[in-house]
Amino acid sequence: MPTPSNATPTTVVVRVNEYLEMQINGCKEYTFYINGQEYKELPLDANVREPDTKKSKPYKDMLKTLSEHPEHFFENNLGISVIAKDVQQLTNKKFKITFPSGTGILNGGHTQRAILDSQSDPDISKAIVRVTVRVKDYEAQRIAQIASAQNSTTSVKEYSLAEKKGLFADLKLKLSDDYNKHIVWWEGKSVAANKGMEPVDLIALINLFNIDLYSSPYARSTMQPYQSATSKASVFRKWETEDNIPSYKKIYPLVNDIIDLYELIQLRFADRSGMGLLTIIKESKGKAKELTFSMETPQFDLPKQLLLPLLAAYRANVYYDAANRKIGWHEDNAKLFQAYNKELCEKLRTAFKAARNDPTAFARNSIYWETLYTTLQSHIDTTKVFKTYDI
Repeated sequence: MPTPSNATPTTVVVRVNEYLEMQINGCKEYTFYINGQEYKELPLDANVREPDTKKSKPYKDMLKTLSEHPEHFFENNLGISVIAKDVQQLTNKKFKITFPSGTGILNGGHTQRAILDSQSDPDISKAIVRVTVRVKDYEAQRIAQIASAQNSTTSVKEYSLAEKKGLFADLKLKLSDDYNKHIVWWEGKSVAANKGMEPVDLIALINLFNIDLYSSPYARSTMQPYQSATSKASVFRKWETEDNIPSYKKIYPLVNDIIDLYELIQLRFADRSGMGLLTIIKESKGKAKELTFSMETPQFDLPKQLLLPLLAAYRANVYYDAANRKIGWHEDNAKLFQAYNKELCEKLRTAFKAARNDPTAFARNSIYWETLYTTLQSHIDTTKVFKTYDI
């Protein structure tokens, strides 16, 4: 979650002008009125997203008020809402606030940033900020719910809430450091080289290889994961459910290889395949952006409606040993790509033509996905085991 310079666990000593103390619904609540010059940075770990000061109009308005009419700040601002483990009164005007991991500001990150960014102005002493501190033990999921409710002016994205609930913890353990630093685990998170992928997109990739939910030698299902290309939000919601999480966790050890293959296809799919002749791809020629993880620039930009069915075909290469808790690949994906990419692309072009060159219609038709999957499956020697990982 957001990690300010003052991250949890920590304690912060604040000096207040005035304060109120109340007991409400089984928790203590303190309301502190703090002079802008005396304000100390509080942790943001309870929040569900990083304050975006570059785009936030409220933040800019607060800066203007603090600069031009700091005496109006208290009346103009709703204040800062905080959750903590303990508040201890040290003197009549001084309090120590204890923040364990996962606590801090629930709502008001922009207010804090505006106050801190204005403290070089001596007139900031005319501003009063209201800080409401609730003292109660909450589970992480409940903190996420409260933070989301209090940040209702702009809806909080599902992946920020999932991060707060700790749902990505197991996936992060499997991701390499080089790839982890490019995942935008919560809104506003800084990523390496400003190149990032949202978790919703990452889960959509992992979904393509779910051997329990989709057609594979290990499942009774004949379904194809076309929703990764047509409705990634619904895939994310499915991933979040307790019933499905175990089937996705099984795939987590493959995540780095999946990303490698995902970018390999984007870089090389047009080699000797004739794919560059498709109008939808020719229109993207020269406009492709750097890839997120490798930073390489592909010659063509392959729309996700065509890219993801190609990638999903490699689910046929997944090796799974339930008895020994192993998962991996029958053969080297890079060698399979080199050997059979042209054939897969020919099948894709034929199917795309049958879909009247409509990428949305193509992506929604599971028969086209199945054709690519069975084409690659027919070439894989399932007696081989190229690489395995512990589950």
